[in-house]
Amino acid sequence: MTPTTFPNAPSDALAELARVADDLFSLVGSLSDDDLRAPHVAGEWRGQDILAHLARWDAIACHAIQAEHDGQPAGHDYANYLELNDEWAALDQAIGPDQARARFEAAHAALFALLSSLPPDDWTPLVRRWAKNAVWRHYPEHTAHLRTWRDEQRR
Repeated sequence: MTPTTFPNAPSDALAELARVADDLFSLVGSLSDDDLRAPHVAGEWRGQDILAHLARWDAIACHAIQAEHDGQPAGHDYANYLELNDEWAALDQAIGPDQARARFEAAHAALFALLSSLPPDDWTPLVRRWAKNAVWRHYPEHTAHLRTWRDEQRR
């Protein structure tokens, strides 16, 4: 059963983050490189664009959480995320499926390792906000895009 609110305890939050990540990784693992290159999986985005997009947000979340942990300012306001998404999508247009997968896997692994290393007292509101928005809400959104596209291709 999927909780409707982000879990309070860090151990429960990590379990939820792992669950949504496993769902996405399982789905991505079922897609070929040709599938990831296919246009219009989510609007103008291909599957590989989704992976590159998630990789960027995971890397940013990791940076912001590490900065918080180190007592440093995050250094950037990400409220203008739609413009950033467009900017990054243009920058990542030339990468292929293998590179998109590798970036996403590496960024996710780094973020999950960081979150897993934090003691419960270090799960500040900022850490929780990044974990919730970068993974817990974000992965299912794009998992749904990929799954809908895949299921339509199978018809």
